[in-house]
Amino acid sequence: MAEEKAGKLGFVDSIVRLVRGGAREEGPAAGAPGTASFEAVEASLEAALRELEEKVAAQTREKEREDPERRRQLSGEELAAELRRRTEAAHEAIRKDIVAMHARLGTGIGADDLSAIVHALEEFQALVDAGRGSYALLARARCAIAERLQREAGELAVDDLVRRLERHGIAWPDPISHHPSATPADIEAARRRRLREMREVFLSTGFQKTADRMLGIVRGWGSDYPARGSALWEESVLEGVVAGMRGKLVVDFVEVLRQDRGEILSQVEALVGKDLEALRSTLHGGVSSLEQASRAASSALRVLDDAVPQIAWERVCAQLPHARGET
Repeated sequence: MAEEKAGKLGFVDSIVRLVRGGAREEGPAAGAPGTASFEAVEASLEAALRELEEKVAAQTREKEREDPERRRQLSGEELAAELRRRTEAAHEAIRKDIVAMHARLGTGIGADDLSAIVHALEEFQALVDAGRGSYALLARARCAIAERLQREAGELAVDDLVRRLERHGIAWPDPISHHPSATPADIEAARRRRLREMREVFLSTGFQKTADRMLGIVRGWGSDYPARGSALWEESVLEGVVAGMRGKLVVDFVEVLRQDRGEILSQVEALVGKDLEALRSTLHGGVSSLEQASRAASSALRVLDDAVPQIAWERVCAQLPHARGET
């Protein structure tokens, strides 16, 4: 690049010398007739040539930015910085569109709400990670309750989004390129199948991924987000909206449980106590087989995994009409 620039400057200088009639020291003497007008023309020509050179250099730089070969020649650090810039720009743009869609659909969730909900969901993910498979009573119970709330909130959020889209006359974007021979019935069947699959994937999503999607973050895309306004982009915006609605529901549910924490713990202790006593009796009476021990342990753990989340969910439904699907 430096050699090209030097070559261009040499070319410009040679033209200037030609117009001047040689080196500067051999030019017309100061004050000679025509000197002023010649120097004015000379300066004008040199300025025009310099401007031309700058435009060519700018176009070259622009081409290099778009050229895949040039991208391969970038250093690892430069390429990483460029990818970060593109990723951050995509995240900022899609988050703005998600917030705008929340406003359009009247969900009551704004930009500040999203940040608070994301923080809460990340805390819930930590609880799930700590309690999954644990034998610690509270840790396992918290994990089971959190996962039940996440599942219930997902169902409610999807149903609510469908109602809001219908109310506003918004159709779900279709990013699939259908075969030219596809009939309207084929296209509709494909659309319904895609929505069904997306619903299943969404409902199985954990807290961290829900938090990501609330902000429009799709980690698998990296910096290669679809074009803004495309069907795939708009679909991702709606997925971000429903993720935010889900997260808000979970936060509401957890707040109810925190208020009723004492009563819930009493119920949990009573339930677990019965199975714990049976387990102790089995152990003290002597375990005659692995199957016997497994049955006794499974019964106690099943209380934590199934009965305790049911107690928590019933408490939430009793307190919140929208947990019962009432709008």
